[in-house]
Amino acid sequence: MQLVYKFLSQQHEEIPMTKLAQQFQAAGIKAPVDNRKGWTFKAQKAYVRNRFNKVKPNPCPIYNHKAEQIVRAIVLNDPFADLTTTGANRGSVHFNMPMGELVPIGVVKGRTAVFNPSTNSALAILGYNGNAVLSWLGGMRRVDELTGEQCEVIVNDGEQIYTTVGVLLLLAKDCVLNREAVLAAYYGDANVTR
Repeated sequence: MQLVYKFLSQQHEEIPMTKLAQQFQAAGIKAPVDNRKGWTFKAQKAYVRNRFNKVKPNPCPIYNHKAEQIVRAIVLNDPFADLTTTGANRGSVHFNMPMGELVPIGVVKGRTAVFNPSTNSALAILGYNGNAVLSWLGGMRRVDELTGEQCEVIVNDGEQIYTTVGVLLLLAKDCVLNREAVLAAYYGDANVTR
């Protein structure tokens, strides 16, 4: 504050000080100078503008360990064998299975379908309700880019239900990022959107 008043007094302008400013000046209280806010002149000068304009996107998908565990619980015949030991340096569903491959995920029972019992147990170990996950998967739709037509992502042959690995990866991502929404949609919360 004193610098401001000193600078302005050099300009021969009189600015009346407020009572509080006069009290601070009389007591010798100075405002601390905060150098952490904003850039210093040296940093501003060193910054090269537009240097990130030519950066190419990384074609590798982001590897999410939790999503990998959910997909393994649904896809593998023995989900408990490699349920918790995921890693980018090991074989994974993300990198080693084609996205368009149809995989069996459950069985048809009468007029409904369910996950395999081992899949339900593996999902329960991971903290998910198998019926809620299957319900969310049943609500997902694939949209044809050319016609705009929507189609279901689950198919059945009368005994088993199938879906593609790419759809399961999207399902797992939804389960990881919107866990409450998946459960709320299963229990019938009207405020949840897919």
